[in-house]
Amino acid sequence: MGFLFFDTRHKTQDTRHKTQDTRHKTVQGPLSCYLLLATCYLLLATHQLMRFYQYIAILSLDVVLGACAMASMFAEVLQVQMPWSVYTALGLGVWLVYTLDHLLDAREVGKKAITPRHSFHVRHFRSLVMVWGGVLLVSLPVIFFYLPAETIRWGMWIIGFSGVHLALVKLVGSKVSLFVQKELSVATVYSLGVAVGPFSLSESYSPMFFLLLLQVFVFGMINLLELSYFEVRADSSQGQASLSQRLGMKRTGRLVKVFIALEVSLVVLGLLLFTESLWKAEIAMLIGTLMFLFIFVHQRRFAKNEAYRLLGDLCFSFPLLIHLF
Repeated sequence: MGFLFFDTRHKTQDTRHKTQDTRHKTVQGPLSCYLLLATCYLLLATHQLMRFYQYIAILSLDVVLGACAMASMFAEVLQVQMPWSVYTALGLGVWLVYTLDHLLDAREVGKKAITPRHSFHVRHFRSLVMVWGGVLLVSLPVIFFYLPAETIRWGMWIIGFSGVHLALVKLVGSKVSLFVQKELSVATVYSLGVAVGPFSLSESYSPMFFLLLLQVFVFGMINLLELSYFEVRADSSQGQASLSQRLGMKRTGRLVKVFIALEVSLVVLGLLLFTESLWKAEIAMLIGTLMFLFIFVHQRRFAKNEAYRLLGDLCFSFPLLIHLF
């Protein structure tokens, strides 16, 4: 009798397992179809999104986002509440500077343009000049009527320094010294520009601020050196001077590795000295640095469709991650 009861119970359990398996397969079938359709849709959407993001990058809008992200990182570290005018002026200023540089390059290169960025600015030169003028008119009231006085004062010093240095770069940079190069100038002005807002509003300046400022400068140099490395042939064809053309690709590649190692060392130093205050910022900087290393190691993969530039500029937006913690 006990055996019959056990056998009946065993059969009932088998029936339940078969029913559950049937239900699982019934659910798994449509679910697999949905996942397959979703994957196909994402692949199609990714292609469209990549094209859309390429236009964002060509117009330097990703650079604007990265600059504001870096500024927010400095504000977080210095515990400063930045008004909307500082972010707005920074974004407009970055776009104006980068677009002006692209327009000057487009005028110089002309029909020799082969990169998507230069080709776009050559084709739409007049329209972009008009847009640039409109953005300049919009930015002036923001700067003179809404920016804090201290931010304007420090900003003027940076504008003066950048103007002198860029003039030297244009006139005699490639002939006189390696220290008067466009890459060095851009990295210096960029790091000072994203830090000037929080710095001007802060009541105290600790060593960790200057350590982070140095990290942002090195971070920018890594990006610019990689761009110079990847675009050495395009720059040569278009008749544009770059650090890679002067040093050669091997020496430029070594410089990339040196600056990556320097950035990692600075991040470790920041974590050791200012763990409580800087750990969020250092993690963001480390992720970006490792991304630069990944791009450089897998050169062939990222050389297509200027993926190195798209991902490289995106690294500057990683400091937005600190607001998630």
